[in-house]
Amino acid sequence: MRIRLVSLFSLVAAIGLTAGAAQAADKFECPAPGGQDAPKLSADLVKNLPTGGALDKLDTLQNAVDLLRTNGVRASSTVNYLMASYCPWLAGNSQLSAADKTKQMRRFANRVTGLVYSSQNADEIIFSVPLNPAEAADLEARAREAKMTPGDWIAKSLRSTLKTP
Repeated sequence: MRIRLVSLFSLVAAIGLTAGAAQAADKFECPAPGGQDAPKLSADLVKNLPTGGALDKLDTLQNAVDLLRTNGVRASSTVNYLMASYCPWLAGNSQLSAADKTKQMRRFANRVTGLVYSSQNADEIIFSVPLNPAEAADLEARAREAKMTPGDWIAKSLRSTLKTP
């Protein structure tokens, strides 16, 4: 069984990628695109790649990853390119604070990194969802009561919810 990992916090932290330099509490800035890892893309390819908020949609993001992959763009360059394509749109969102923008950028970085470095043909997708300590304790207690792991309990609960209209 192949599994595609869409992690909201583990993969990016593990390989040392961040959503940019540490952000000041009152300021959100996108790093300058380019550098030695910047992919050389044809004008036709760039024209077909989504940018900004369109990359918030998982299928659109996956299509962009696939398009870059099939055009020979290295994994690290794909991550950096897509982050650079998303960041200016996020920076322009006046409804979010700098801290919220940083948090959203980190989530996006984790999502794109998970897609880029995971298997293309997945049978399952794993989502990592942040829980506050009280929610996590409640989850663990319910799973223990059902004699299940927390992951299995979540999957069982979600599957029964998704089957119910």
